[in-house]
Amino acid sequence: MKRLLMLVPLLLAGLAFWYFELARRIDEAAVRDYYNEQMQAYYRFDGDWFCSSMTDDYEVVEITYTGKQRKDERLNKAESCKRTRETVAELVEIRDAKIGLPLPSWTIEVKNIEVSDDRHSATVQAEGRMTVGARDLGVTKWTERLIRRNGRVFSERSNSTAWVEE
Repeated sequence: MKRLLMLVPLLLAGLAFWYFELARRIDEAAVRDYYNEQMQAYYRFDGDWFCSSMTDDYEVVEITYTGKQRKDERLNKAESCKRTRETVAELVEIRDAKIGLPLPSWTIEVKNIEVSDDRHSATVQAEGRMTVGARDLGVTKWTERLIRRNGRVFSERSNSTAWVEE
């Protein structure tokens, strides 16, 4: 029994080290896995995945150019989730309408990953392109701060600029 009681502090120390250090470390592979999961969620029409991948204090600053018009927005998690779910619902409507409209495809190219010295966050520069067939619908470039908690990657904030075709 004494031996077991002596192991408890070691076990607790190990769990604390995992929780506060190992489960919070992020690297390039974790970032690339995050974007692969994002692509899979897009093609599954899984708006909930996007919302669950944002921290509670998530914030996005978006600049959108449509023709000569510019729209600037700052959204928190709730607002961003609402918009994401609406977009996914629109895509599902297009898919289910069966009127021959092709669904937009989305590709992401990670341009740069900068992992912080403590390996608890990464700043990512990326570019996404939405197309239907050979036609570009829009391009988005963004810088995103990712963190890792309990072994899962989350987006903490993002700054994006999008150019949308009319």
